[in-house]
Amino acid sequence: MTYTDDNISLKSGKHLTYAERNKIEAYLEQNLSYREIGRRLGHHHSTISKEVKHGTVRQIKQRQIAPSGKVYEYKCEKYSAEAGQYRYDMA
Repeated sequence: MTYTDDNISLKSGKHLTYAERNKIEAYLEQNLSYREIGRRLGHHHSTISKEVKHGTVRQIKQRQIAPSGKVYEYKCEKYSAEAGQYRYDMA
C-alpha cells in the first residue's frame, strides 16, 4: 500500500519559532484544525496541539457587577503566541 499524501517532510525534533507561533494564532482564528495547521507549518499535529495547550491563556471577556454587589466574570480561553513563546523561553 502506498500513500500519496505523505509528501510533506515534517520537521522532526525542531522547535517552533515565534513566527510559527504567530501563524498558529492566525490559523486558529480562521478555525483551522490542528492537522491542517501542522500540514501548513510542516509539524506533526500533536506538536500543534501541545503548543496550543501550553500557550492558551484565560481572559476575562466581560465583567458585570450585580446590584447586590456580586461580581460576575465571563472568561474565555485563547491561544497567545506571546504566551507560548514565554513559556518556551522559561523552560
